Amino acid sequence: MQAMQSVKSTKIFLWVIVLCALIGLVNAAVVFEKAQSGGVVPCFVVSGCDQVQNSSYAHLFGVPLSLWGIGYYLVLMSFTVGIMRLISSEKIHRLMLHGWVLYVGFGFLFSLYLLYLQIFPIGALCSSCLLSLADMMVGAASAVIVWKRMRQNTNSSQ
Repeated sequence: MQAMQSVKSTKIFLWVIVLCALIGLVNAAVVFEKAQSGGVVPCFVVSGCDQVQNSSYAHLFGVPLSLWGIGYYLVLMSFTVGIMRLISSEKIHRLMLHGWVLYVGFGFLFSLYLLYLQIFPIGALCSSCLLSLADMMVGAASAVIVWKRMRQNTNSSQ
């Protein structure tokens, strides 16, 4: 009974990550569409969105960061749904869980790196980037909770 409740409460955090991935996907898609169409990227609270989007840091290997973001969030969403299904069937492999946590952690650390770039070399902040950072903070915290619970469940079942 307690194991079933643990799986249900763990799934809530997985759904939080899916929601974060969906928010990140929409955010990245809006930025990508605006940048590609020559439109203005919406900027709220801060006023440096155009400066950030037009900087030399807005592309990685010639690809806009927003397009990388779309890909990242699609994979995150798919990976998380896969983890959710495996947790339900109790067939999750420890290596897969660790890989998923590392993937989420990479996204969070990359968002922190982008914040650093905005503050120091660029000298401007972008609200879409800050939303992505907040999104990744919630996602990373949720992933750590899931990871700890899954480790605790596998340690207690041995």
